[in-house]
Amino acid sequence: MSKSRIRKFTDNLKVEKGCAICGYNKISSALDLHHVIGEKTGNMGDLQWKSGYYIALHELMKCIVLCATHHREVHAGLYKNSDLVSKVITEEDTGISYDPEGYSRKKAVLKLVTL
Repeated sequence: MSKSRIRKFTDNLKVEKGCAICGYNKISSALDLHHVIGEKTGNMGDLQWKSGYYIALHELMKCIVLCATHHREVHAGLYKNSDLVSKVITEEDTGISYDPEGYSRKKAVLKLVTL
């Protein structure tokens, strides 16, 4: 799977979801991914390019989408992660599921192939 396809998938997902606080969704470059669940495996930008796409997609399910302004406000303490967890990216959004046996590769591949 090409790295550009993973990037396109992530950009499309950010615009589809929009900012979890204000709903902004005009351009993907103004939207960030912010970790709110579990331990952070790595920076999403790095994971997209250095790790397999299953790992990157699974990491997305620990994140919410925030516009650049609200992302900085969250880090400044104006919002709590616990208040934003309900806006996390879901399995339905990514097309991948996670279970004790590992990643559902078939679902992930099908979702990415449609791009």
